[in-house]
Amino acid sequence: MSGCRIRIWIGALLLLIAGTAAGEAATPADTYQAIEAVNAQLAAFHDANGTMPAVDPQAPPLTERLPRHVLQKAREVLLKIQAVRQLNGLPLQPVPEIAVREVQPDDVKFFVEKMLLGLKDLRPIFGNPPVAKMTRPSREMGPTDNFAALRRAELQVDGLGLPATSPNDVMRIALSIVNDLELVRSSLGVTAPVPPPPVIPARRPVDTYDNAIGLLVDIKVLTESNPNLVIPMGVVLPERRNGTIKPAHVMDLLGTVLAEISAIKAKTGVTIPTVLAPPQTGMTPSDVHSAVSHARALVASLPGARVGGTPDGIRKVYEPAAVRKDGTTNRVYTVEDFAKPDAKMVRRHVISQTEHAVVTGWHVLPGQGLEPHRHPEGQDTWVVLAGEADYLMGGGKSRKIKTGDIAIATTGQVHGARNTGTSPFIFVSTVTPADAGVEPGEN
Repeated sequence: MSGCRIRIWIGALLLLIAGTAAGEAATPADTYQAIEAVNAQLAAFHDANGTMPAVDPQAPPLTERLPRHVLQKAREVLLKIQAVRQLNGLPLQPVPEIAVREVQPDDVKFFVEKMLLGLKDLRPIFGNPPVAKMTRPSREMGPTDNFAALRRAELQVDGLGLPATSPNDVMRIALSIVNDLELVRSSLGVTAPVPPPPVIPARRPVDTYDNAIGLLVDIKVLTESNPNLVIPMGVVLPERRNGTIKPAHVMDLLGTVLAEISAIKAKTGVTIPTVLAPPQTGMTPSDVHSAVSHARALVASLPGARVGGTPDGIRKVYEPAAVRKDGTTNRVYTVEDFAKPDAKMVRRHVISQTEHAVVTGWHVLPGQGLEPHRHPEGQDTWVVLAGEADYLMGGGKSRKIKTGDIAIATTGQVHGARNTGTSPFIFVSTVTPADAGVEPGEN
């Protein structure tokens, strides 16, 4: 491909993603197409370089994400693209701040356009490789699709020779969270000082990860308990990651925390964007753990926060979804509030989660299903509330289950479902214990 044709391709691509028409707002589908243009460019770099994207075989299933999570992930990918530029001797480009407001697809697309501009200068370094032609998505796209596409882009960028994420990198995000929480406290008139806790030696990334989970739960409880802090669509709790926890996994989780705090800032009238803390040196997982504990203490100082939360949070798992201000939990739930249909994919809706069990509601439309899987360290019990399905039992075996049936998969037993009927298949699943783990299974 000649240099002239490359310039024409880049220019046309940027015009394509600039908007569907003058004055029209971007849609999630427009944003998705722009992100896939980034992925196509990165894939071309790998083809030319003889390299492969990084892999994340233990990534947990992706829970539903909102535009604010997509925007935060877009900023993370853009920062990594700048790191690749620096690695290849190119100057850093300014990374825009994230405005404090309800996020729209245009906000995300703006960051994606910056990604493409950042990659443009890298093309000659990789030999100006040809780029696969882009096509319009064949189905309607949403924020979760865009988040997944950005995850793919992040792994592609990681595979271009970036050093592994270090505690120094994670500390920048943790300190940024602390700074944003101080802004929220100030806007609410909370002035009592909250000093950082001492650094406890020998903390591991998994300890910090669990502490960050505790921070996210604290924020969820806060926003559900204080009507003045309710944020659009509520706080999202990602699936907990199993296996070896690395600093990059802690950083990813703290990105979700930043997105939720940004929504709280908008709710409380804070207009100052998140300021990324300066580069850190000499940080350890223990330092990051202490910063996350500081953030949890700041949340605990806000009106509506739960009393008696565990600042340490070691090995903490998600708490039940409905927690009242007095710290007690609901004991009766309406299934329709949790088991919601989705024509695009079957979604897992958490009703309650403690260290002892995870209770989820499922709404499986005709033609949909749950892939065969097993829990290597626990049991999964299904109670069918409506409809019927083929219950997959491994080894090519299956049987019909219907309203009123109870299906039990003990430790390591394969189970899944296919709704081959004409009405929704609705059931409640209880996995015990909560850290039973999950692995793919064959039927």
